Amino acid sequence: MAQTVLIVAALLLLISQIWLIFLGYKHGSLVWAVLIAFFSLIAGLIFCVVKKEGWLPWTLNLVAWLTVIAINRNWL
Repeated sequence: MAQTVLIVAALLLLISQIWLIFLGYKHGSLVWAVLIAFFSLIAGLIFCVVKKEGWLPWTLNLVAWLTVIAINRNWL
């Protein structure tokens, strides 16, 4: 069960990360895309606050990270 949840969380993380990087490039610049790629949560949050868009992929990214951490710490 935990492996299935981990696989789903990893897929969600991958999809939301790519989505957020694409939004950073499309609505910002290459600098935003690179920052989001390297510093996903904090740069994504700053991007969402500044540009006022991208909240859904950022939230999915956060949920995926919290799920991965919960699985690794045996909280789920």
